Parts: sequence; C-alpha cells; structure tokens
Amino acid sequence: MKIHRFIGGFDFKPQTIIIEDKETVHQIRNVLKLRIAEQIALCDGRGHDIVAAILEIKKDQITVGVQERFDNACESGNRVTLYCSILKRENFELVVQKATEVGVFEIVPLICQRTIKTDVKAERLNKIAKEAAELSGRGVVPVVREPLKFEIALEQAKDHEANFFFDAANQPLDKPLSKNQRNVAAWIGPEGGWTEDEIAQAKKSKLVPASLGTQTLRGETAAIIAAYELCRV
Repeated sequence: MKIHRFIGGFDFKPQTIIIEDKETVHQIRNVLKLRIAEQIALCDGRGHDIVAAILEIKKDQITVGVQERFDNACESGNRVTLYCSILKRENFELVVQKATEVGVFEIVPLICQRTIKTDVKAERLNKIAKEAAELSGRGVVPVVREPLKFEIALEQAKDHEANFFFDAANQPLDKPLSKNQRNVAAWIGPEGGWTEDEIAQAKKSKLVPASLGTQTLRGETAAIIAAYELCRV
C-alpha cells in the first residue's frame, strides 16, 4: 500500500505532531481523502523522515502520531547546482521537475545572449520542485533561484569544486569526479547555443568543457541528462 509523503518545516521532536500548513491539510483531507488511522510519511526538509498515523482530522489541521523515525537515504552524495538557460515555460518546468527527481541541490535560471524568455515564475517552479521531491522520496527540496545574467552567474563558479560547461563541440563527459569534487555545477546554454563570447568567458572562468555525446540535444534534454550524470558519478 502506497504511503503518501509530504515535505515541510515540521517539528519532529514531539511524539504527536499537528499539521497546520493549508496546502498539506488540503491534500490530505480533500484531495487524497485519507482517514483516521491511515499512515503518511513526513519529511522536515533537512533529511529526516517519519512515518505517522492520522489521529484527528479537522478543517484546518491534522494531528498525527509518530510511529517510526529515520534518516532519509535518497540524497545524492554530490551537491549539484544546475545553471540552465531559461527555456520555454513548459520545457523549463520539465527541467525543474526532472532535475529535482535525479537529485540536484539548486537550480539557477540563466539569462544568456541567445536566451529568448528572460523571466520565470519562481513560486510555481519551487512548487514543482517540492512536489517532485515528495514523489521521488528525497529528503530536501532544491531551491529555484531568481534568474541571473550569465556574466554574473560566472562569479559563483569559484564556489564549486568543479564546473562543467556543456557544449556539443566538446569532448563527452566520461571522467568520474574525484573524491574532493562533491560540490559541482552543470552549465547548460539556450536553444540557440552559447555565443563565442560566452564560450570565451567560460574558459576564462576555468569551467571544464564537456558534452553529452555527438547527438544534438534539446535544451531540456541536455539539462536533465547532465544533472543525472553529475548526481550519480
């Protein structure tokens, strides 16, 4: 039997927990129509999970009793940041959903020289990330940042132990990360590709050139595969 899972800022110290988050209460009470004694799983967003039984259901709150406590074991050993040029709405939403499922820690929308769409609905994207994290069993929800211009984002490259700049003209990424490269980043360009100026800036910032093979991939496909590769190596 499937146990539905919810991530939130829950306090796991007491044995009895009162859920007051409106969206979570609505999901349990009105959408899933769960009943007294049924089990749910809760995660505090910091890697700690519990299984609890529903004790009481009210209009604006739900009370559960803790049955089991454990640490979440679904997180990647790598802290992967995905820098991805903003794509068309549904394509970028797909990137956020799938990148969350494979294990990225943070998503930064990029505004590049050939980026057509330059804004995102951050609230919606963060909701998509939360739902994807819940469904995939993750212990944390990746944060979707506000859009950054490529040049400004490059200033953050020094915060990562390795930065992989994906471009079809480069050699395929086949070298595993070293043990001291756990905080890494993937850089994905727009549908029209990187400009020569951006490639030069990336090299100057010491981003590691890489590709995902000889095929020409759509932006969302490249972002999802690159995220998966770095989360799993």
